[in-house]
Amino acid sequence: MTKPRPPIFAASGADLGKDVIARYCDTWFISHAPGLAAYESNALAIAADIRDMRERADRKSTRLNSSHL
Repeated sequence: MTKPRPPIFAASGADLGKDVIARYCDTWFISHAPGLAAYESNALAIAADIRDMRERADRKSTRLNSSHL
């Protein structure tokens, strides 16, 4: 078992869910469109999602695992 506790993983696209993740979770799963044709739009959306989640974590005085962000 990981000390002091096992890592907490979650996924949500809703604002309330993202706030909960920013406060209590270690890792956040993101969603993206499938296929190579969506690569560029996915990269831009993922970068924006990461910025948003980092801002949420900063407001909550927490930090998500940087190896996953």
